[in-house]
Amino acid sequence: RRALGRVLARGAAELWTADRATSAARAGAGLDLLRRHGFRVTGSTPPGWLASREARAGLRDAGLQYVTDHAGVVDLRTGRRLAAPALCNRPGVPRSPVKGPSPASSLAEGAGAAVLRAAPLLVRAGISVRIGLHPADLDSPRATRAALAALRGCLRAGAEPTTYAVLARTMGEGGHP
Repeated sequence: RRALGRVLARGAAELWTADRATSAARAGAGLDLLRRHGFRVTGSTPPGWLASREARAGLRDAGLQYVTDHAGVVDLRTGRRLAAPALCNRPGVPRSPVKGPSPASSLAEGAGAAVLRAAPLLVRAGISVRIGLHPADLDSPRATRAALAALRGCLRAGAEPTTYAVLARTMGEGGHP
């Protein structure tokens, strides 16, 4: 799991190997800190979208309602899953702040843009999609343009924007989002 987490999440997969107690303690501490600063958090997107079953149970114990992964959204209270793939345009290779984009990062951005172009097609086919945005996307005009184009295309294809909190509430009530 640790090796896989290093590859899939570039080393940011601490919930992929966390046990229930550790996950609950870390999430609880984070939630307490956020509440003290006025934030109300209802769910989590684990680093690298990777969380073990035990870690998910810990997130639920800490009071979270949902968790996301690459394939969709899971209601932690009921176990129901909404299938909604996350499509991203995250460069696979870090950009150098001094030299700018490398050939590898430019190639990764081009591949990410191609993935995002599929989003409206999936919406037209009746498949819920999520557009995954990362802070690094804002450093790349190409990545930002691709994400915005995907969002506009999804809206033209009939997508109805929503939030994870609304999805979790609907799923928890037994409805279909």
